[in-house]
Amino acid sequence: MKNILFCNPVRQFVQTMVVASCLWACSPASTSSQLSIAVLDMAQIYEVDAVKDFVFACEETNLDQQKETAKKDFLKAIDYRENQKNGQEAIQYFKKAAAVLPDANTYFELGSTLLALNQNEEARKAFEVAEALRFTPAANLHYKKAQVTALLKENEYVVVDYLKKAVEQGFSDKSAIDKEIAFDSVRNTEQFQLFYVKNFSQGISKPSAEFKLFLRGFPAALDNFEVKANDVAEVSDKYISYEFASYVREMETRQDFGREVGSEYFYVAKVRETPEYAAVLYAAKDAVAESVPPVFTYLVTYNWEGQEISKINFACQCTPKSIKTGKIEGDKVTVVAYDRQWQAEFTDVPPSENKIKSINETEKRTYEIAANGKITETTTKISAVKEKSSWFSMR
Repeated sequence: MKNILFCNPVRQFVQTMVVASCLWACSPASTSSQLSIAVLDMAQIYEVDAVKDFVFACEETNLDQQKETAKKDFLKAIDYRENQKNGQEAIQYFKKAAAVLPDANTYFELGSTLLALNQNEEARKAFEVAEALRFTPAANLHYKKAQVTALLKENEYVVVDYLKKAVEQGFSDKSAIDKEIAFDSVRNTEQFQLFYVKNFSQGISKPSAEFKLFLRGFPAALDNFEVKANDVAEVSDKYISYEFASYVREMETRQDFGREVGSEYFYVAKVRETPEYAAVLYAAKDAVAESVPPVFTYLVTYNWEGQEISKINFACQCTPKSIKTGKIEGDKVTVVAYDRQWQAEFTDVPPSENKIKSINETEKRTYEIAANGKITETTTKISAVKEKSSWFSMR
């Protein structure tokens, strides 16, 4: 018989009666045997540092008996799971094998069995130890982590990140992703769809499919839309992902604020769709301005491959003292510029306590969106208009 010692990770030398031992403080489960092996405390089998310390200590000794015992328990676990269809019993033997000699493959199979029985939180812990012990192939591990993360209702960004890692490591089973019900909770999200298009859009144009995902983020406001004077600083709460930087050029080079200033980008509206082009409005907001942040709303047209056709500044809170409003009616576009006067200088009264005294129209421009999507100006610049409009007590 073997004398099994249950171990806590304190590196002290433990003598064995016949073959080998690990550098641990252990207490024997039996005193009548002729052979001793070290066993990790079950309470610590998911503690990465404890597991690594145990493995390190055991590597300093003869591992033959340790390996033999762990292998027997591992094979029993596989038999219970695959042949006897008894997952719970398989889990117990996987844990025994892990306690005798922690091994990446044992933890991976343990995690997979727990996952199959919907014990997802514990499955995640098992996969984390498998990763710490450098399980290979890494693609399979990342895929399993994506599954368990989705089942635990984690953020779709986390799920997709694991899927990306799986693909980077060689995972290519499209049908597995299609059939996996764990991904149903994130399947219709922008992040998942974008990942899927980039990696599994065989037989269709990837740029076209990706562009359609970009368009999905815009609320429809076909043919008629307006940004009024008191709305020029407003943005939605829906950010445009940097995954779509190829369609929002300012994400790479922000000219209005300067490259050194960070900006956030927001969906505004999809205002036009034809067989030739799509027209959208998106906003860019200075993310670090402290008082009256610049906010620029752009009207952009694209062909159906996602290539930009034309672009104009549709509306903006350009500076604290200048704004532009925009209006679209069918293929007609009107942009009006205004000067804003405040009741007090910002050096005397901060914007949060200040009020707008007047807003005066200074310029009006008109444009037309052609059938091919090109935006063409149809009027010349107009000097200050005679009729001026004012709004009072506006914040």
